[in-house]
Order: sequence, then structure tokens, then C-alpha cells
Amino acid sequence: LTFDQPVTWVDGQVQLASQPDPALSGLKEITGAATYTASSLAAQWSGEKDTLLKGTCTGDFAFHTNDEVNPFIVIDLGQAKPIEAVAIDNRRDMLQDRAASLTLWVSSDNKAWEKVWQAKDTRQRWVAVPERLVSGAMVKGVEARYLKLGLATDAPGTLHLRAVKIFGHPQ
Repeated sequence: LTFDQPVTWVDGQVQLASQPDPALSGLKEITGAATYTASSLAAQWSGEKDTLLKGTCTGDFAFHTNDEVNPFIVIDLGQAKPIEAVAIDNRRDMLQDRAASLTLWVSSDNKAWEKVWQAKDTRQRWVAVPERLVSGAMVKGVEARYLKLGLATDAPGTLHLRAVKIFGHPQ
């Protein structure tokens, strides 16, 4: 079997690499010069940590935390930006279920965090659409400088992701 276009494997199905996720339609990647820090890094498993936000990881995952309660990464966009979606690629090989409680929080000051999304299942890729309660209604999209992705569980675990891309509306 050969394909005339690059393909990726998403949620057990072949997807054309040039075919964007419908949830990202009309959005622009705003990850830009963002940086991130991790609650911990297992050095022997984090050789591609600098590829996480660039989407250039060639292995199964870009970084791997130590075994700890509530492992996380914090992404700093450099300034507050409107965020409409976050594409999160889970590790490619085995143990994807370790990210079953993956949660997204946002903050303007890196101190007070608001939960805006949580995974409902284990996937190869999630497209998280952050939502917050405004005047009694859930509203999609948030504005934040910091994004925190982590495991929301009381049991020790490890966090390892392959790529994270942040999207907003074109300006």
C-alpha cells in the first residue's frame, strides 16, 4: 500500500498529513517562541525535550517526567493571547493510557490556575478546546499567557507527550 501524500496515524485511522483537523479550521498556530518547563524531567527519556513545541520530535515522545504525583508542564506564550484550541500529541508507542487524566489549566500570572479542559479518554491526539463558565454559560476560547498540561490524579504517574501546538484566530 502506498500513498501519494504524507499520512499520520490518528485515533486508529490513517489521516492525510495535509488534511487539518476540522476543529482547527480557520485557526492560526500561535505557539511561536513559546517555552516550557516541566515539574521534573527523566534525563534518560527526555533527549528530544526541545522538540515538544516545534512538532519536530522523531521519536515516540519529546519528554518524560519522573514518576510523581500530578506531573505537569507549563507553557509560557510570552504574553497573554486568545487561545481557541490546543493540539496535543500523546506518545506514539505503548503506554498512552498514562495520559488518561490529562488536564489543561490556564493562568495570566503562573500562580492562579483555571481548569479549562480534561481528556475524556486516551488518544493518540487530542484537540482541546478550552472552555470557561461565563455568566452561567460555557464559552469556548480563553485568553492566557500560561498553559499547564498535567495529570490530575492522586496516584504517582509520569507525563510524556510528543507535541503541543496552540491555536488562536488569525489577526
